[in-house]
Amino acid sequence: MHESLIKHVIPAFNGIQLSDEITILDICFGLGFNTLATIHYIQREKISTKLRIYSPELDSKLISSLKDFTYPQEFQGLESLIDMLVDTGFYSDEYLHVELFTGDAREYIRTFPDHFFDIVYQDAFSPAVNPILWTQEYFKDIRRILKRNGI
Repeated sequence: MHESLIKHVIPAFNGIQLSDEITILDICFGLGFNTLATIHYIQREKISTKLRIYSPELDSKLISSLKDFTYPQEFQGLESLIDMLVDTGFYSDEYLHVELFTGDAREYIRTFPDHFFDIVYQDAFSPAVNPILWTQEYFKDIRRILKRNGI
């Protein structure tokens, strides 16, 4: 959780202008740490904004295993959100909207309109481990969907 806060969440939130709604693309959901750390941060800092998070994950078996994963104490209270994401790929309430897409991130990001996201977390390991998410074409697609002042 600490790594997600330090590498992704805090730098991103320090670099954007807060608004009524913040839209985030969290590449490679994995165990959900970046998404959950973002929710934790928003709650901890009492930031009153609607948060919309979209996250692709290729590994459906990993997603299925999340209900049994033991998360850090900071994520207590988010169990029902995790369960809904595993069961339906979707969670939404008045202040939070999360969509989990199981499949190829490259295809998923092409479904979004230009300049849609305020923040993109590129947590796709490394070019050596996951080369398809480190190509010029892929980063051009990310740039297209990122707002002009996005992070």
